[in-house]
Amino acid sequence: MSTLAAHHSFLTGVLDRQSRRRQAVDPDYTYSPPPSLTFAASTKPSEPTAPSKENVVNYIKQEETIRNDYTTWYGVSGEFGSNYVLGAGDNEICEEYPALKKLMDLKSSLVAANSHPPLYLPLTSSSSTFITQALQPHKFDVILINTASSNWDETAALPIRALSADPGFVFLWVGSGDGDGLEKGRECFARWGFRRAEDIVWVKTNKLANGDELGGRRGAAGNGLFASQKEHCLMGIRGTVRRSTDTRFVHCNVDTDVLIWEDSDGQQFPPYLYTLIENFCLGTRRLVLFTPPQLSRRGWVTADTMPLPASTSTSTSATSEVQLFDSTTYTNLLSEKQDGKDILPFNHEVEMLRPKSPQRRGGPGTRGGSGGGGGGPAFRPGFRPQPRPPGLQFNQGGQGYGGQMQGMGGMMMPQVNMGMGMGLDPMAMMNMQMGMMGGMGGMQGMMPMQMGYQGMGNMGGYGAMDEQQLHYFQQQQLQLQQLQQQQQQQQQYHQPQQYQQQHHYHGQSLNGMGWQGGWQGYPQQ
Repeated sequence: MSTLAAHHSFLTGVLDRQSRRRQAVDPDYTYSPPPSLTFAASTKPSEPTAPSKENVVNYIKQEETIRNDYTTWYGVSGEFGSNYVLGAGDNEICEEYPALKKLMDLKSSLVAANSHPPLYLPLTSSSSTFITQALQPHKFDVILINTASSNWDETAALPIRALSADPGFVFLWVGSGDGDGLEKGRECFARWGFRRAEDIVWVKTNKLANGDELGGRRGAAGNGLFASQKEHCLMGIRGTVRRSTDTRFVHCNVDTDVLIWEDSDGQQFPPYLYTLIENFCLGTRRLVLFTPPQLSRRGWVTADTMPLPASTSTSTSATSEVQLFDSTTYTNLLSEKQDGKDILPFNHEVEMLRPKSPQRRGGPGTRGGSGGGGGGPAFRPGFRPQPRPPGLQFNQGGQGYGGQMQGMGGMMMPQVNMGMGMGLDPMAMMNMQMGMMGGMGGMQGMMPMQMGYQGMGNMGGYGAMDEQQLHYFQQQQLQLQQLQQQQQQQQQYHQPQQYQQQHHYHGQSLNGMGWQGGWQGYPQQ
């Protein structure tokens, strides 16, 4: 029991620290009260003088933990497990993240200050032709469709492409996932010229339902073992929108794609979906189809077949009187254009707080790598590194990809493996042999530390060699000295082409400045 008391004390301390941090961030904001932590006593009798963990409901003895089984509880009481999700209320979202909460408050104020009164368009017919004529010539950045009927042929025939701007977004309610709504919604997107980009899920709760009613708590569709308690809203996109560059049109990662809301008979979908769309898209031309006038919202044009009553106030704001939509005056109701577009004005504080796309490491002009030298080339979109040629070893300890050939256009010269446990920098070979062509001077003696100006940076001398390797290397050194003598003689007689024809790299001669394979050995006398 002492373990449970310590855990209770720990959770209480966490809630207290959260409360103090919240008040320090925003003293004027009134946060929702923290959840109360109580022990649910079991019906099993126990002695007061002998407390036990087994007296605690949902204590799993085998796992030494307390686990809430909401699935079992639903089968017993009919309550959804979503009823116990914390922070799901409209005013509780992001309370644990003060910066994001402040961002959402700023965006809400910005949208409210640049929204026209709620507008309603009564439709005498839901035909495609009538809807197009009633809304022309306007194009909308966002279109929300609440499918009033299960006739998907009528939904697919809606003139969404004619009403949508480019780029633009469409949100389509398709019902629960146990039907064909998800597939039919994708077919509608394809017909309208949109591509599916997101799936927003509404998870229902039944807190307000009376469990004593006949049939238990409502909200679960069907009477099977697995009851569906969610509905889907597909989001489609038209045109090209990049979240990293089109920041004046979209702000991504502000909201989640899960809505937790009570399933009531008066509303057709969670009203927070409006807020989610407004936080995401900065366009001010918004249209919602097949929604009653009582659910009209500031900044939106609502269209439905229901007539507009003489006096109608919105459910979201009683002070906003719903007005009839007039195609000729709609443009005048929109806020002042920003950069020639109907979007929300720029706000520096919102730009500072909003989530941004991660930046790639090693931007243009930067060089990475380890050690004291520069690394490989910076990452570029579409750049694909070339594979290593066989038989090569790159020295990456000091100079990234190896030494660069100076005075020859920055050509990269890899290090050659001579098969003796050491590498020979082709720069040293080039320095040795190009002297015969009069390009880079002659060889000044083949000492061990002169064999690799950059490629031998980690060697520090010969290293450990046995007698056979040392003898073999001495023979090669003698041959290189003889080559030096031939070089001096050929320079006197100006005959560099004879050397080029006899000694070359495998695949391409040095005259072409190419290098396609391993060293083919030293020339025979």
